[in-house]
Amino acid sequence: MNDRLEFLKTATPFNRLPVDVLEEVAELLQEVTHPKEAVIYLQDVSKLRGIDLIVEGEYETFFYDSQQNKRLIEISPRAPATAVYQCC
Repeated sequence: MNDRLEFLKTATPFNRLPVDVLEEVAELLQEVTHPKEAVIYLQDVSKLRGIDLIVEGEYETFFYDSQQNKRLIEISPRAPATAVYQCC
């Protein structure tokens, strides 16, 4: 839990919360890993069940338009994905 707590202390907006609240949130987090190029969520298929906090790695957010063209929304400026915390 210590790694999760230390991460939350540096991540906006969590870093604005009191330590006792951060400790409770840290208890809810579960670390998962995904291989590079893994698809984590699919448009109109995946149900979101919580939040993902990327600790190490990068992600690419995109959608397919009506003509099935890939439209990028966001690419994070980090190294290949290695760790994600999931909550709730």
